[in-house]
Amino acid sequence: MTRFHDRVQQLAIWAALIAIESAAQISLKLAANQIGEMTWEWSWIVRAVSDKWFIASLVCDVASFLVWIALLRRHDLSFAVPVSSLCFVSVLALSVVVLKEPVTALQIVGMATIGVGIYLIAQDHQRSPRLSPAAASSEHRR
Repeated sequence: MTRFHDRVQQLAIWAALIAIESAAQISLKLAANQIGEMTWEWSWIVRAVSDKWFIASLVCDVASFLVWIALLRRHDLSFAVPVSSLCFVSVLALSVVVLKEPVTALQIVGMATIGVGIYLIAQDHQRSPRLSPAAASSEHRR
């Protein structure tokens, strides 16, 4: 696989993680709004597990887990976890657009700070890319 195709594939996997994680959070919020106050009574549990948004959130969580595993095979945890913070930025943006939630200046500053941090980590990673041990051993076997 060419270096370009590898980069495109990695970007696609990162985009999938961010999209799926964000969808999971928005779905869970919509489920919480529909299900109502938590009572832990049998009727509440049935209402929760049968809610379409709750089910969507669970599906997204499973998909997110699978994408996360694919990412961890390619990247060190010390790189992957900070970059996955883009999910926070995406969820904030979607909560404003989809849920019509307010956003404060402090939240925007916080998201910008996360963005700068991710940019710095990505720049460092580009200068000295390291494959995770699992990815390195599979590369070695080829």
